[in-house]
Amino acid sequence: MLGDKSCQIGKFMIDNLLKKLKSMKLWNLLWISLILSEVFTAIMDILMGLLSCGRIDIDLMIIGAIDAFVVALFVSIILILFFREIRKNARQFPLTRF
Repeated sequence: MLGDKSCQIGKFMIDNLLKKLKSMKLWNLLWISLILSEVFTAIMDILMGLLSCGRIDIDLMIIGAIDAFVVALFVSIILILFFREIRKNARQFPLTRF
């Protein structure tokens, strides 16, 4: 019984996320993903620098920032193209879930 309730909560959360993504402008998705990628990479670089060297290394921070930007940019572009196709298909086939 507990599993059914958690599945319903999970389904509700996913449906809400999909509605928000559907209404979100695609360029906002790009900027959000780039900013989050940079923030999470900086946190990981600081932790790794402190754990491995006992200090924060500027070279590690620079390399991490460049890597995070490039990877997030590629992934965001793929997501934008994917969501654009979903929106186009939703207009063509209005009975689908998206």
